[in-house]
Amino acid sequence: MAKADREIVAAGAVVLRQSPQGTEVLLVHRPSYRDWTLPKGKRDDAEPTPICAVREVREETGVLIRLGRPVGSVRYPVPRGTKVVHWWIGHVVEERPRQPNAEVDEVQWLPVHEAASLLTYPDEHEILERAARMPLGGTLLLVRHAKAVSRKSFEGGPDTSRPLSARGQRQAQQLVQLLGAYGVAELVSSTAVRCVDTLVPYATATRHAVRHVDLLSEEKGELSPKRVRNYLKRLTAHAAERPQKPMVVCGHRPVLPDMFVGMGLDARTLDPAEVVVVHLDPMGGPAEVEEHHSSA
Repeated sequence: MAKADREIVAAGAVVLRQSPQGTEVLLVHRPSYRDWTLPKGKRDDAEPTPICAVREVREETGVLIRLGRPVGSVRYPVPRGTKVVHWWIGHVVEERPRQPNAEVDEVQWLPVHEAASLLTYPDEHEILERAARMPLGGTLLLVRHAKAVSRKSFEGGPDTSRPLSARGQRQAQQLVQLLGAYGVAELVSSTAVRCVDTLVPYATATRHAVRHVDLLSEEKGELSPKRVRNYLKRLTAHAAERPQKPMVVCGHRPVLPDMFVGMGLDARTLDPAEVVVVHLDPMGGPAEVEEHHSSA
């Protein structure tokens, strides 16, 4: 890619909260640009954009967020090429005091209508308006287990006890930040070791328990596709009713198509450790779908 055609990837969030005055949004002032913007920043190397969005909001404002629905992307020319900024709704998890610096010297919570009039850039004005109109819904993440040791080389007992390979262990570690970016608070897995161990690093880091479901195992799930679909339908409804507690479900390649159908999506397969993030509307149907691949 020529220098003039270089794509610079960034991410940010429309961080919203409720106050006695109504819905408020978080803005930052950058003294070097003399502008008011939504918090955002450039991605580090191959950093996944959801992780970038959470990190940049924390660095610029002191506010730790979890991501809600994606709001869209904007593109604009910069001296080194084209900048692409991906946006999500951000929900506050924790606020910490932050000292002003040369990059951001002021952080303000403002009612949405005041923030809209203060924002410097029209495209961010549009992103804010879009985010403010989105209804609050739940989030359900579906992940195929990370790379396991091969069936041919495994001699340690039944296939359900086949563990992750070294690559799979790296993939499971990578999932910690990605699941954390969405604030996953409920974990469901097939009873197979390779599925459970895909979620264990995140469960350990966040002190959440993993619920083991035998129906989602390869051995049981392939024999009971209707039961798998019905179970995922119930999980999806449960996630839709609990927008403050996003959920992740880990399954196997042969069972995934029925899991997708149960969630109201077209059947498909995933690569090892690939994650599909399904943002649900208040009625429980899929509203937005994101895909994230492992780089390990």
